[in-house]
Amino acid sequence: MFNSTRILLPLALLFLSACASPSPEFRGAIQNTVTMGGDQITVFYTRERAQAIRTNWRNKSQRKDAISRLVKAIEITTRCQPRLKTLQGDEVVVTVSLTCPQVTTS
Repeated sequence: MFNSTRILLPLALLFLSACASPSPEFRGAIQNTVTMGGDQITVFYTRERAQAIRTNWRNKSQRKDAISRLVKAIEITTRCQPRLKTLQGDEVVVTVSLTCPQVTTS
């Protein structure tokens, strides 16, 4: 007898592992995807906070500088300074508060 669950479940997990879904705090936030150091990183951000999610797979030895790449992706994407004392996360997802330059009008 054919058991479709044995085939469909791994395929569904593989498909979902490449998705970047933000925390509820970032639903509706601005979104941008960048490539840094071979990592596909999706950044969700508001004026005050940002979240970066790595969507590609890395083995343990390749994750050495993963958090710094996530933070750099936030900095480049938002053009704001991540406040590192507020950083929470791991090698796949980080969330941090931002200090953004004031917008001036002439």
